[in-house]
Amino acid sequence: MEFESALTHILASEGGYVNHPNDPGGETRYGITKHTARAHGYKGPMRELPLSVAESIYRKSYWDACRCDELPPGIRLAVFDAAITSGPAQSILWLQRCLEVTANGKVNAATISAASKANPHKLVFCLLDKRLAFVRQLRNWPTFGKGWTIRIEKLRKLAQSSQASPPRGKSENQTVTATTNNFLN
Repeated sequence: MEFESALTHILASEGGYVNHPNDPGGETRYGITKHTARAHGYKGPMRELPLSVAESIYRKSYWDACRCDELPPGIRLAVFDAAITSGPAQSILWLQRCLEVTANGKVNAATISAASKANPHKLVFCLLDKRLAFVRQLRNWPTFGKGWTIRIEKLRKLAQSSQASPPRGKSENQTVTATTNNFLN
């Protein structure tokens, strides 16, 4: 999966402007927290954060930080999504623990090599299981647990459905968009 397709999934999960009183991240737009937006130089109101700014932040601070372009396509979305909700280092720790390589929270040659040899579906399921176990322990699980579980299970279903190759004549992006729409509706 490429960045643009993965971003489509993220934006469908994150939605627009949110300011939930129980969310320690505070104000968000497109899933970007106010703190993160400010760290990237955005000074305007969060309700007006441009999508282009959110896309740039997602690319630099999550996709590129996890070196997703160097990971096997079948695991990129799960790593990217986990990085967004729990931070890139935590996402990579889960990945490394699933791969049984040295877990230091940084993608390195050993991580990339092991990931390229692993069964992508088993790897995604392992990462999602670790992620779900982690979020179940958070103090705000009672408030956000149902939504987190739905988000994780959508990724699991997407991984299951991607075991088959795209139908003839359809690009990966067309197949991913159709699959995403099926799980989001």
